[in-house]
Amino acid sequence: SYNTDKTLVSEQKEGLLLQITEQKKVPENYLIKGKVEDACKRYIAETDKKPKKEDKDKWKEEAIEELLPLTIAKEPKKHKVFIRKDGLIFVEANHKKSEDFISLIRKALGSFPVVPLETDLPIGDLLDSLVKDSNDDYFELLEKATLVTSEDRTVSLAKASLYNSEAQELVQNGAYVTSLELMYDGVVTFSLKDDFTLNGLKYDEQLQGDKDEEGSEATGEFLQLVEVSKIVDEIIKRLSQVSK
Repeated sequence: SYNTDKTLVSEQKEGLLLQITEQKKVPENYLIKGKVEDACKRYIAETDKKPKKEDKDKWKEEAIEELLPLTIAKEPKKHKVFIRKDGLIFVEANHKKSEDFISLIRKALGSFPVVPLETDLPIGDLLDSLVKDSNDDYFELLEKATLVTSEDRTVSLAKASLYNSEAQELVQNGAYVTSLELMYDGVVTFSLKDDFTLNGLKYDEQLQGDKDEEGSEATGEFLQLVEVSKIVDEIIKRLSQVSK
């Protein structure tokens, strides 16, 4: 289920910031299993036959429905959806949840056409180039990277600076990068993946705001959004420039 509060929508000069609060109620597996086993025993006692798979599936659904009202909801999780004025949409979630949240917005509005972002070149080309060329004005290599060799072997690097690792040699020998840990402009660290997701975003203190100061946290969130927008714009620009 998705709950909303008074901070659901915040209008910024760059676009709209939506907050979706997700709260789940999931019965414990052992409780569901116990009720299904009890139903199986009753069925065998009454019919002297083993229940079919469709019977067990039905009893499982019935068990979940029975247990849900008695189940304590898990701690709510807040997700942000930022709709820029240029039409670009950022979703703070994995692919599956992103699709769910977009569908939720579409259902609320009645219409919300969204298509995946397409670039002139695959983002993997940029990942490879960042490893090959260690001198970059905005992106600094950190410690973590995942590569796939020409023999289809996955190599994970995580113990030392990528500048002193075998990453560059691997790429020169035909490997391609699928994930790369970066720092942008000295203020944001994250892992950029070849599906254009930014994972593990961490922000410098100056972008976090003071939680004890009223309004400061919201200001910090806004500053973080600005930096993420800059990162995405820089990536899109480079993938366009490379092909020209």
